[in-house]
Parts: sequence; structure tokens; C-alpha cells
Amino acid sequence: MRTNQLIGSLTGLLLGPLLSVNAQEIKTFQVSDFDLRGPVEHCKVKTHYGREEYFFDPEGRLIKSITQYNDTDYDTTHYKFEQGFLTEKRDEQYRDGQFQQQTSIAHFYSLDTTANRLITEKVVSYAKEFLHQNEHSYNDQQQLESIHQVGNTGIDKTSLAYESYKDERTVSYLHNGTLERSQRVSYKKQKGKQIRIELDKTYLEGMPTKAEERKYGENGVLLEKTEFEYNQAEGQFVPQRKYGYSYNENQDVAAETLERGKQQSKKEYIYQYDSSPYVNWVKQIVTPDNNYTTRKITYYTSEAETEGDKKE
Repeated sequence: MRTNQLIGSLTGLLLGPLLSVNAQEIKTFQVSDFDLRGPVEHCKVKTHYGREEYFFDPEGRLIKSITQYNDTDYDTTHYKFEQGFLTEKRDEQYRDGQFQQQTSIAHFYSLDTTANRLITEKVVSYAKEFLHQNEHSYNDQQQLESIHQVGNTGIDKTSLAYESYKDERTVSYLHNGTLERSQRVSYKKQKGKQIRIELDKTYLEGMPTKAEERKYGENGVLLEKTEFEYNQAEGQFVPQRKYGYSYNENQDVAAETLERGKQQSKKEYIYQYDSSPYVNWVKQIVTPDNNYTTRKITYYTSEAETEGDKKE
């Protein structure tokens, strides 16, 4: 699914959907999550804030990522799969060129399908310190039902409740019985086309705080995004920022508009593409800031190398 964040910060993307302070859904990533197309093997990204690298297996799964802040400070994440199942995830930190044993973490996953699907996740530091264990339980429809976390501070439980009403689907996340987050998906017709609407709400101690609504077109591109904050005095969510997106013929973002109160601004995106049949961009310029991002992409198929001619 193509969005406005073409690459963005690796840190935020790889953390996955936050359910509570510690317990998270198990998430893996594909080539398409990084605004890439085709059988990509390696993508090296250079931005104004640093460098990132992504490595993919032939099935398109992310197996390694590197976020480099400077010459001596960087983070790496490794994913290991066996028969399509994630068995290990390793988060390693390097500072001043030195491996940080205390803050580097390993996740080990095991699968039990005796009854309903159950995934056990053990989290330990590279200093061999046990941090916690998560049990991800699924219902007979393969939906995540709960996460039990056992650690040194006790037991936490995140429960997921699913509801359906007409064309709406809602999932609520409860942390130890207290509502923490809700996600609603609905559909509506707009100018003869079906629009998918996702509404996420976050709560603090059961009270609403923020929300975000996203509207997607039939081809999966993000059309609008609105950010809300909850006004306690008015008893409702109040819009703070509204983003709008348009796309070029390659389904890459061409323009982004922002409305914040009475203020409006606009960013435009200019691309240079590689010569592969997958038409991935290798340079992106954002105006009027003139920030740029470059990408060097290699593919599993030799004829699609981006070392050759490039086209506008």
C-alpha cells in the first residue's frame, strides 16, 4: 500500500503498531512497505538525516535493515525465517563503533498449533538478561485475540475485541481491562468510487486523547489524513491538521497539501526513476524545502540493475 511517507524514519516503521508500553503485535515487512516495486534484493537510501539500508529475501521479506546516524553510530535489525515463519528478530546497537551489549535485544519465536494458533516470544538482552515473554493467542479465524506478557515486574494482558456493524469493522485494544486504542475500518462511495476509511483512536487511562483518520482510494493510495486531538471541554475530537495527496502516473506522491486552521502549505515531489521494468525512483526532491533523498537499488534479476541509464 503506497502512502505519503516514501521512506521515512526506519525506527518508527520497524517498531510496529504499539499496543501498550511493552506488548506489541508481531510484524514483518515486505518490499512494498518501503515504497519499492519488483524483486528488490538491496536498497541503500541516503537522506538529509542519515543513511538507511534494506535487504530482502527472494520472497520479498525484509531480512536486515541498517539505520546509520553517522560514521560510528548505527542500529541494525535482523529477521530470520524458517518455512515462512519468523523465528528470530535481533536488534543491535552500535555507538562510537562499539557494539552495545546491554541495549541490544534478541526476540525468539516458537509456534504451537495444537489448538488455536499460539506464538510464544522470548525477549532477552545480549547480556543474557531475560526481559520478558509474550504469548500471542489467536482465535479460530486467525485473528490476534490477546497478548500475555510475563516479566520481572509482573503479568500484563492486552486483549483485542472485534465488532462488526454493517460495513464497519472495529477492533479495540484493552490493556489490563482498560481501553488503550481502537481501530475502525469502513467504506463509502465518493464520486462513484469506493473509499476505505481507517479511524484510529488512542486513550490514556481509558480517556480519549488523539485520533487519526485516513482515506484510501480503490488502488490503495492514501488520499487524505486528518489528525485530531480530544477537547475535554467540548467532549469531542477536534481536527488539528489535514493532509491531502495527489499522485503521478507511477503512483508516487506528486503533491502534499497541509491545512492547519487557516494556514495552508504545499509540498511537491520530483522524481528520477531507474531504468528497470519496475520503475522505482532513485532520486526524490521535495520543494520548496529542496530536501532530497537518493536510493541505490539492486534486484534479484540481473537485467533490472539500476547501475545503467536512468530516466526522468
